[in-house]
Amino acid sequence: MKIKLIIGFTVTVIAFVILFSKVDFEMFKHSFTGIDYHLIIPAVFVYFSTLFIRGLRWKLLVAGFAKISFKSSAGMVVSGYALNNVFPARAGDITRAYVTSKEGKCSKTSSLAAIFAEKVFDGFSIVTILFSLLLFFPSPPVIKSISVVAGICFLVLFFFIITASFSDIPFRFLNLLESVFPDFMKPLFVLGRKFFNGVSSLNGIGAVLHVFVLSFSIWFLEAIVYFLAVTASGHTLPFDAVLYALVAVNLAMLIPSTPGGLGVFQFAVVSTLGFFGMESNSALAISFVIHAIQLIPVTIIGFIWINLSHLKPGELKNG
Repeated sequence: MKIKLIIGFTVTVIAFVILFSKVDFEMFKHSFTGIDYHLIIPAVFVYFSTLFIRGLRWKLLVAGFAKISFKSSAGMVVSGYALNNVFPARAGDITRAYVTSKEGKCSKTSSLAAIFAEKVFDGFSIVTILFSLLLFFPSPPVIKSISVVAGICFLVLFFFIITASFSDIPFRFLNLLESVFPDFMKPLFVLGRKFFNGVSSLNGIGAVLHVFVLSFSIWFLEAIVYFLAVTASGHTLPFDAVLYALVAVNLAMLIPSTPGGLGVFQFAVVSTLGFFGMESNSALAISFVIHAIQLIPVTIIGFIWINLSHLKPGELKNG
């Protein structure tokens, strides 16, 4: 854990050193004064709409093994994001799995498996956007070079989830392995079945498509947040430019960094917008504005929900 924290902190510092080494601080400060903050308010509302959609998606993802209300589901998502923004090691995801298992009276392993499935849907949606861009628009070289690898990984994982949603093949495969391995490994296979139950909680292709549509809607709305921030800065860019920035950010967030993705988020936005001709001072200012839209309101509201839900630090730690 400590090594991961050190690596994340180091990556963040390196990213900021590279970014600020190319910045004229007077022009950088001037970029903030030129932003039309009236457009930031609708951007915040658009971002919050994605959180409500994520809440609905979470309710659907766990419906096969946990019955929770939409209100609770949305609260779990918002509070999870708040914790991820402040604490390392994806503490918000672990907490969401714990709260879901407590309220839905289900296995925490199944909840964690549903979170894994959620990440795969997000990844597959991003890859779908990426390949659409590669087909019809010029792309930054750094994006093109890693798109094939990312695409293959998420396609394989997505295929697994689709298979598990209408077939018992994963369970049969697990049973076959269990019959071969010694008895002392049986607890691992019990854990594996709980995991499969989590990722297979979507019953049928219809449910899978429903979650995919919700996932794609989330990322389309997030792209609108990026577009509003760019427009608020007084710049005009084509919509494919902000889509590329969105893709770059989500690929960059796979790299270890500090909570909230500080540094790697800004580096991805600046690099991508620079490909489309935006100078680094404005691009860096825009990256901080977008990041603030995504971090500050949800973190405040998430911790309010945690307080109202009477979740104690000890509970979260043990969860």
